[in-house]
Amino acid sequence: LTRNLPIRRIKLSDGSKVAVATVHDLMMANYGLDRGFGGDHAAKSYDEDVPFTPAWAERITGVKRDAIITVAREFATNAEKTNGRSMVILGAGVNHWYHMDMTYRGIINLLVFCGAIGQSGGGWSHYVGQEKLRPQTG
Repeated sequence: LTRNLPIRRIKLSDGSKVAVATVHDLMMANYGLDRGFGGDHAAKSYDEDVPFTPAWAERITGVKRDAIITVAREFATNAEKTNGRSMVILGAGVNHWYHMDMTYRGIINLLVFCGAIGQSGGGWSHYVGQEKLRPQTG
């Protein structure tokens, strides 16, 4: 994927110059969010079948884009109205699938984007089966 990314060039102690960007800017660029930089690297609408749009997700998952948009807006609106008190609760079933770490990352990103991390009543919670994960994976 090609993305527009705001960078700064800084001079290192040895005199060489390097390009740097914030983690926030890298994440926003990865998801293709249009942040006003122009170009053809961000979707113009939810109906474009490009990575990370509802149309793209519908093609992959079979979940209708309108349902994806509705749930996303409801979750984000709740987080906005409650100062981040939106929570995802999940159990051990996710751990039974290959690439389950990507599912966790997706959930964490959703919560980060909505400002729900570190908020009382927000964030995420496991209800069963997580107590042995860390020792098993090291």
